[in-house]
Amino acid sequence: MVQNRLLLNDDKTEFVCFSNRKDQIPLVNDICVGSKIVSAANSVRNLGVIFDSKLVMEKHIANVCRSAYAYIRSISKIRKLLTLSDTEILMHAFISSRIDSCNSLLIGLPDASLKPLERIQKVAARVVTRSSKFDSASDQLKRLHWLPIRQRIHYKVLTITFKCIHGLGPSYLSELVRWHVPSRPNLRSASNYELQIPSLGLVSNTKSKFGKVMYFDCSLQCAAPSLWNKMPVGMRSCDSFDTFKAQLKTYLFKEAF
Repeated sequence: MVQNRLLLNDDKTEFVCFSNRKDQIPLVNDICVGSKIVSAANSVRNLGVIFDSKLVMEKHIANVCRSAYAYIRSISKIRKLLTLSDTEILMHAFISSRIDSCNSLLIGLPDASLKPLERIQKVAARVVTRSSKFDSASDQLKRLHWLPIRQRIHYKVLTITFKCIHGLGPSYLSELVRWHVPSRPNLRSASNYELQIPSLGLVSNTKSKFGKVMYFDCSLQCAAPSLWNKMPVGMRSCDSFDTFKAQLKTYLFKEAF
């Protein structure tokens, strides 16, 4: 930090200890920063994202929903003055941008954790189409050709993965994603453009009816190859980023609907 002429602000410094949900006591209670004693916080904000000590992202999702609802209420008040196209542009600018911001960090979360974001998206779709609350929200999403929340997360992760393996992403991410090299070069899997899936389980993050989710399973190093290898070979062998994005949205849209 001295070499880069940076200095810690003692009053604004905060830290959090990430641990298992079962661990109620933080691993570290406090640290000394300059002349200040900083106590462990339950959540901290970094680059607009709120990280909690259990990495369930509840506070971050709640913060996104709170902001999005405020904009939806404002847009709904002038909806009758707008065309469908103009309303959709506003929703993308004020709602979709917030839902998609850093949403790759939500990979691996159970469906129950993503429910608030799904409700936001469905309300936004109903405002755009001026449909009744009794109409199917899924039909409105399909009509607008909007990907559901889970698929939007997968879209972000897979586009980042494409950039990493084609030299378009930052080096600190590209080094986490590697092509799968079979033990024998003559195997059929040698030309399938698959990525290597590391086999490593770390501290348990949360346990739901869908099974145990591990911290490492939610990392790009593990989640990216798992999603990538499920795609058709034709998509995995694509070299054009624009073509890949178009094919990916079609693939995820069919998966959702």
